[in-house]
Amino acid sequence: MYKYGIAYYKVESGQRMPDTERKVRLVRPGEAWESGLLLADLSLTGFYEFSTSDPSQFGFYEIWDDVFNPPAFSGKCCFVGPLDSGALQPGIINNNHLKDGIISAQKLAKDAITSEHLNAIEFSLSKIVHEIQDEKDGEGDESFSSPAIIGIDNVAKHVLNYEYVKLPFVILVNHCAGHLYIANIIHQAGFVVVEVGLVAGKDTLDAIYNLLVISRD
Repeated sequence: MYKYGIAYYKVESGQRMPDTERKVRLVRPGEAWESGLLLADLSLTGFYEFSTSDPSQFGFYEIWDDVFNPPAFSGKCCFVGPLDSGALQPGIINNNHLKDGIISAQKLAKDAITSEHLNAIEFSLSKIVHEIQDEKDGEGDESFSSPAIIGIDNVAKHVLNYEYVKLPFVILVNHCAGHLYIANIIHQAGFVVVEVGLVAGKDTLDAIYNLLVISRD
């Protein structure tokens, strides 16, 4: 259960008195007064409160009231439960926000962050689920040697370290004169095996390469 409350007062004869006659709503940015969530002054003390355990009502809100007619945005904001994308402007999240814990899974509603909220210039690969392998991580299909032996083995088999729900992006970076290519990717029950095809080129002694694997989960 999450709760939010706000107090309203009025001045009478120079004294501050509870204002129990207001209507107060929590309104999503861009939506109208009628769609807002009503806060109740249950104790008639000028304290208006809203509580919910419904995840669809979690997130960022503008506080609207009827101090003026028609009711309007009061200039105040709040959030109930985990923060959602309503409070996030495009390009607002940089890698330093992830490093220092300003943005964390505990503070955000599910699926709150999309690519538009990330600053691509500042967002580093280290914050993406990924792995990097090289030729020493592969095993030859004929020699069973690691690294595989170009001219003997047809492919080098790489068993990835992580489990992937979705087939990941796989990038092969060749550092030798041989013809190397991704011959096959096997994805079963979350486990992934990448087969790198090996074709010797002129003066090629060893297959030298890297595999960059980026999660799509």
